[in-house]
Amino acid sequence: MHLAGTPDEVRAITDDAVAAADALVDRACAGGGLGSFGDVLQPIDDALDRLAIAYGRAAFLAEV
Repeated sequence: MHLAGTPDEVRAITDDAVAAADALVDRACAGGGLGSFGDVLQPIDDALDRLAIAYGRAAFLAEV
């Protein structure tokens, strides 16, 4: 796993994770909340995973 070493890397990792999370949440909301766990809740859980991983790789390092 690559950890951010510069402010530009922090920004890129964070931007990529937020874009991926937004797409997953959009997919979860596309059915208006109707559907199975896999259709609604799993994409939201996956979005949280993407953000947590990015925080560990980048945003956390910006606070150190």
